[in-house]
Parts: sequence; C-alpha cells; structure tokens
Amino acid sequence: MRHLFLRSAFFCAVIFMNGLLVAITYDGTSTLSMQATQVTPADTNDAKGLVWFQNGFQLPNAGTFSVDIVLPVNGQIDLNGGTLTLARDLYLASDATLTDSSGTSASATIDAGGKSIFLSNDLSYSGTTQTLNVASNLIIDGRGHMFTIGTSNSIAIAAGATLTLKNMRLALTTTATSPFTVGSNTSTLVLENVTVGLANDCTWATGIMVIKGKTVLLGINGTSFINTSTANFTISSSSCLTLLDGITYYHNNSGTTNFIMTDNSSRLVLIGATFQGYNTGSTPLVLTKGMMIVDHKSYIQPNSAGINVGDGSSSANNLTIVVRPAATIGITAGTFTYADC
Repeated sequence: MRHLFLRSAFFCAVIFMNGLLVAITYDGTSTLSMQATQVTPADTNDAKGLVWFQNGFQLPNAGTFSVDIVLPVNGQIDLNGGTLTLARDLYLASDATLTDSSGTSASATIDAGGKSIFLSNDLSYSGTTQTLNVASNLIIDGRGHMFTIGTSNSIAIAAGATLTLKNMRLALTTTATSPFTVGSNTSTLVLENVTVGLANDCTWATGIMVIKGKTVLLGINGTSFINTSTANFTISSSSCLTLLDGITYYHNNSGTTNFIMTDNSSRLVLIGATFQGYNTGSTPLVLTKGMMIVDHKSYIQPNSAGINVGDGSSSANNLTIVVRPAATIGITAGTFTYADC
C-alpha cells in the first residue's frame, strides 16, 4: 500500500504543479481523449489523434503547442503570444473563436508548414493591437463564412511564406493602416474566391499578391486599396478581380511591369470603381493580356507617366476592353494610351 501511495503522489506531482496542467502530451492515438475544460499546456507540449478540445486551449505565454488532431476544436483558442504548430489540417467547430490575450507587447505565431485551417462558422481575430505572424505556408479555408480582422489587429507574413485566404468573405474592419504586413517581397498573399470588404483605407506595402477564382474588392464609403509594393500583383488564369461600389485601387508599378494578367482568361472588372496609377516616376503602367470590363460609371486615372494598354510588341499581349451598355468610363488626370497591335 505504501508503494502504491508513493506512486500515486508522484503521478499527481507530474500532472499538477501549483494547479497548472503540465502533461507531456494529449494522446488520442488509440482511444478518444476528451478535454472538457479549456486546456493550458506547458511549453513544447503536443496533442495527437482523437483529442477533443471541448472548450479550446490557451497556449503557454510565448511557448509552443503542436497540434496533430482529427476532431474539430470547440471553444476559444487563445494564442497568448505563443506559437501554434500544425502537424495536420486543423478544423474549427462552429463555436470556435481565435484570440490573443497576451497584450500589446507580444504577438502570436502560426507555423502551419503548408497545412490548412477550415472554418465551420464566421471567425474573427480578436485582441487589441495584436499581430498574428504566419511563419510558413498557411491556408485558411472559410468554406463560405466570414473572417474578420478587427480592432487594430493585423497579420504578418514571413519572408518566403504564403498565406492563402479562400472561399470566404474577408472583413477588414481593423484601423491598422496595413492589415497585412510582410517580411519581404518574397512574401505572398493569395486571395482565392474571396470578397474583401474594406471599412477603412488599406495599404499593401510589400510582397506578392495573387488573385484566383472570383475575387472582389468592395469599398465602403469610398475606401481605397493602395498597392505600393514593387512586387508583382497577378490575376491568374481563369480568374477575375472585380473592383466594386466606389472603391479606388491604386497601383504602383515603380518602373516595372508588375500588374500581371496571366493570359487571355484573366479578367479585371470595374463596377462603379476607379483604377488609378500610383507611381510618380517616368515609366508608364503597362496593362497587357486578359480583359478589362467596365460597368456603371467607372474611372481610369493614369499617373503622371500615364497608362499604356498593350505594349505594341505582339498581338498576344493585347488587352481587350469591354464597356457594357449604359456604362461610362472616365479617363482623368493623365494619358491613357492604346498601344495594342
């Protein structure tokens, strides 16, 4: 009996220390492991297999938690300034929330290694002036739901990493000037079948942006999407970017041809919107390939160097412009040159 008591006391000392859970792993590899209350793992802990977090988990402050689980996560995921590592795709239940309670001096990280996070309901990234760092390739699939970056929060994409947001409504209600910040021009943001609503002007200052599927930039009260990056902005094959409802898209070509229409199946649609050159240099913005479709009363506003349609070198680089019936297109404050062959 004495040996049994000592073993039990040792077991309790391992599991509980000052009332905090410090288990090595949450193991559901052979049977279901149910966690009924919000879990606070110790640094470098992990969860594997059939683990059911019924009330979410809170990462150790500035620590690491690796998740390799099959079941969706219910309740609150508090990143708490730590690093969440995904060893497989992560599914969020309909009541899941995402927050960072660590305060303004810290920022949380998701290291996904190319894995996906799937939503089952609308989701917002909450906290106050918090930055969510994307350390490696990450896909967030909204599956038709809304993802909100609110208050004054932002998402930072590391150098060489790609963040793909797909199949969602993206609400940028944040007051941060740049909802997305990047490590370098090797960082990439992909918007695939996304409707983006801008509550405030938004600046994309550095990095690559790729448009896939049917993606919409929607202005609220005449807001602007200001692209000052010198890296490529690309509308992919069989994809369409629609500028809608009073939004102004500013593009800085910085002396290079960096607004890319991949081929003749790429579409740029203006519906009551403005497309404006933003470069103050002497090199015109060149638009080639694909199709520009204009509806309602829309505007093209060249910069001081102008905008050229086509490069005059080959008919393969021609851009087709379609003005729909009853639509008008205004050319303001610069030179718009049709250079197609």
